[in-house]
Amino acid sequence: MNPYDFSPLGENLEYMAFDLFRSWTSEVKRKRPGKNLVIRDESLLVSDLHGSLTSALDALIREGSGKGMDWQVHYFYGFLSSNLNYVWCNEYLHKQSNEYRMIVMLQSLQKYMIFHEQARYETGDIYFRDLEDHINIQDYEKEILATLEAVQLQLEIPFIRKIQNTMDHPVLTCLDNIITEKINDFAERETDRYFSDLSVFISDDSVRTCLALNNIPSGRGGYTSS
Repeated sequence: MNPYDFSPLGENLEYMAFDLFRSWTSEVKRKRPGKNLVIRDESLLVSDLHGSLTSALDALIREGSGKGMDWQVHYFYGFLSSNLNYVWCNEYLHKQSNEYRMIVMLQSLQKYMIFHEQARYETGDIYFRDLEDHINIQDYEKEILATLEAVQLQLEIPFIRKIQNTMDHPVLTCLDNIITEKINDFAERETDRYFSDLSVFISDDSVRTCLALNNIPSGRGGYTSS
């Protein structure tokens, strides 16, 4: 259950979520025509709004305690618009990119190898043999053979390692590292802003009432110095 009461912001947050998303998509279409923004599950928009509202009040407790009410209202609008914009940019814009498709492809291959022992065997075999064939280092072949022999000692089938942690497999480890790097790069993508004035959807008075109802401490004045 959500720890906060958002009822002062409106009787129906579902309608608010849909209105906010329509406003956001209108701005996206204006700046980036041709994007497909027809979604399958509109209930996710409501979850996104609830999550962003909750994060906004959490942030106000951390950052805005004792600040003036005007400052808190301004902060609330800024945090909510930035958070929703970030979530929707990732979900409805960035996930249409080739970079995201590549991540999903790699994750699919990773899952296949995790759940199929024969696939791990075959890729591991190819990996070790390619190392043997393509590295022109004295005695490197002996090192590879020694590795394969050590693996064979653990198994009844050549070159298959029945290991507790599947990610110890060299190819899976490499896949995991590549996926992690691509996810980090994806998360750091810059996002344009597609929201303008949220006060069109949420009034200043309703925000003040919401903050008071949820016991967000504030100072008496308006804007205060940090």
